[in-house]
Amino acid sequence: MVEPWNWKCMRCGHDYVEEYDPKAAMTERSCPECRSNSVRPIESVAKAKAKS
Repeated sequence: MVEPWNWKCMRCGHDYVEEYDPKAAMTERSCPECRSNSVRPIESVAKAKAKS
C-alpha cells in the first residue's frame, strides 16, 4: 500500500515527504535539493503521527 513517508538525504540533510510502498521493489530516488541518490526512508508519516 502506497503511503507518505519521511525521507532524509544523507548528503545535504534535507528532509522531505514522498509516497512509498515498503512492500514494492526499491527504486532509486534522488534528493529534490541536491540530486544525490543517498536518500533513506525514515518512517511512515502515519506511524510518526501515531507516536505523537
